[in-house]
Amino acid sequence: NTSLSERTAVITVQSEAGDQTIKVIQSGADPVLSLSVANIDFASGGGSKSFNITSNASWTVTSSQGWCSIDPASGKGDGRVSVSVDKNTSLSNRSATITIQSEAGKQTIKVV
Repeated sequence: NTSLSERTAVITVQSEAGDQTIKVIQSGADPVLSLSVANIDFASGGGSKSFNITSNASWTVTSSQGWCSIDPASGKGDGRVSVSVDKNTSLSNRSATITIQSEAGKQTIKVV
């Protein structure tokens, strides 16, 4: 059972002595969440890069900074997320945190 939900089946055995039923219950799979990267580095000119999500559940993605955008912001199962960063016109490094949340927990990616 690769689904997160429990599933059931009923088996009926018919005989002259009467019908008998057996209920079979199978647990759902444990939720999984893994990412292809832990950090993403950009040059000051900005641009776009992507990372892969491996999951058997629904997930959401958020960015802690407005200059760092993500697409898509949610999905179900395996997916690929694009990270776009605006040009940095200051002389200082900047960083953002991308948070991926699912039934399997929360993981983060640091963007610099």
